[in-house]
Amino acid sequence: MSIKGTMKLLRDLLVDRKEFENWKNNLAWARDGTLYLTTFPDISIGQPKFTRDVNNNSKNLFHVKECPLEFENKLDFELAQQNGLLNSQPVSCPRVCKPSPTDDWIAVLTNNGNISVYKDSKNLINIDSPGDLSRRIYHCFEWNPNGSSIAVGNEDGELQFFGIQKNLETTPEFLFEYSLKLSDAGSRDWVTHITWCDDILIAALSNNSVFSITFPTPSKDPVSKLLQSASRRKITDLKIVDYKVILTCPGYVHRIDLEDYSISSLKTGSPENFYIIPLRYEKESTVLLISNKTSYKVLLGDGLNMTVDNIIAPYLEKKFKKWSTIWNEFNNYETSVVIHGVSLSPDGYSVAIIYNMERVAFKYKIASEQSFCIMFAPLYQSWRISEYADGLAWYQTYHIYDKSMPRLPDNFSADKKLLNGSYPISLDFKSYLIALVKSEEMRSIMFLNMTNEVPSLLSFQEALYEYVANKTSELTNNFDLACVLSLAKILNRQAPITNGKLTMKSGLLEEDFDLESFKADPEIVTSTTNNTWKRCGVTLLPILTTQVKICPVSKKRVLDIKRDDVNNYGWFTRGLLETFNDKSIYSGTTLETI
Repeated sequence: MSIKGTMKLLRDLLVDRKEFENWKNNLAWARDGTLYLTTFPDISIGQPKFTRDVNNNSKNLFHVKECPLEFENKLDFELAQQNGLLNSQPVSCPRVCKPSPTDDWIAVLTNNGNISVYKDSKNLINIDSPGDLSRRIYHCFEWNPNGSSIAVGNEDGELQFFGIQKNLETTPEFLFEYSLKLSDAGSRDWVTHITWCDDILIAALSNNSVFSITFPTPSKDPVSKLLQSASRRKITDLKIVDYKVILTCPGYVHRIDLEDYSISSLKTGSPENFYIIPLRYEKESTVLLISNKTSYKVLLGDGLNMTVDNIIAPYLEKKFKKWSTIWNEFNNYETSVVIHGVSLSPDGYSVAIIYNMERVAFKYKIASEQSFCIMFAPLYQSWRISEYADGLAWYQTYHIYDKSMPRLPDNFSADKKLLNGSYPISLDFKSYLIALVKSEEMRSIMFLNMTNEVPSLLSFQEALYEYVANKTSELTNNFDLACVLSLAKILNRQAPITNGKLTMKSGLLEEDFDLESFKADPEIVTSTTNNTWKRCGVTLLPILTTQVKICPVSKKRVLDIKRDDVNNYGWFTRGLLETFNDKSIYSGTTLETI
């Protein structure tokens, strides 16, 4: 059930003194809650932040800042007989940003046909392939939904697929796997749109023909099929919704059913360029169409049915009226809303729209005069904690829904056993930890830790104890024993019988601890020299160093194993520290390095 425009919105996020390189598609929303804006000359990001006093203002959820990236141009020294753009746009700037659906990477398409992948501000790769110049100039791309590959479209009417090989120790590799020719031999049609959902990829060419690409098995080549022949109507947006392809062009919206390949069309009555917003959680397949002047809700049933937009339109109309009372009080000027980008939230429950309002007139503005607003709107009456988002993205949805609690799993409680107590003990330790974190119960606990004053990990710690209780014979390392003793104390469970000492080191200090001392206070541990030390939030070991990471929600500190080469951790503590070196086990948020 969709909302009727009654839920109170967050105050808009302001983006000042910036300008965009493109007219549209200037906004992307990553699974960790980060916003990416294709501003010129450097990308801007809305970095998610945690504060308990949001006060219904989005500036308390995001910190807007520049993110300078070094854009490589592989075409710098190429001749431009076939493509004059090579010399006419010598300065690289971003055109499109798309975050990876599974990793903390961002892929950026530049104005001169390059695609680069970044982690933070580090360039992982500038994607390239062998062949003629037209095969190496790209105009669109899309991530595989499972994060295992990336598809790019070039000026030769060809899709190229690059597989991703991840390695914990080194930079991931992007390896060219295969290409798929879509355009006819001898034609010069570019690939201009790609969208990918599950095992279906849809691509459109510059002649407005549309193709579907399916992947029968990993060992077989993908199969392409023409869905729509070339047309003179320019495709402005393209989405896959409930096994249907929805595309917009001036004056029309088309639906292509991927089961029988039938095509339905509907006149929109407007030549505007529409954005498509899928409503994934409606009972009936539905999308919103939104443009600078109007918006509609379209039902995708047996026939396309257009109805009034009662979700986004009421909010935009209210904002426009409020702006007009100040800047166009006597209605002397023609005014309009200009939408520069629309992005669905990673979990699909909200939408972000970047826009500004202005008079329709010839004008010139320098960057310092520009000001844009990002509006965040809920799409439904309620929401769930989704596996497609994590950390602060859940917290953002919570506030977008006016602090409405999500629908939790049936019979859920904070001390309920993860995976209903059916622990996959047979897995190796790191795979076991990942299975716990991906469970619906653990996601709920992480979210509740952001809304509760005192975070809790009892369910997770009990799952850890159950795993190690089946492998007591492998507990030969004193670091592992100290961790298990601490878990047993917290859970009031039987502890291994141990004697001996643990020597903990840092760059400047070295302290000895009796293993029995780990059965005392769960917050601190006392050394043999009677010094007290706070514990690591994950392993419960003492922290003697400043080389730690901190959870922005719980404020728990975690030993940074990547900077610790003086302690000989065992398989248990090392597995915990390596698995939770980047993401907090308390909240799923990115750990901050201090």
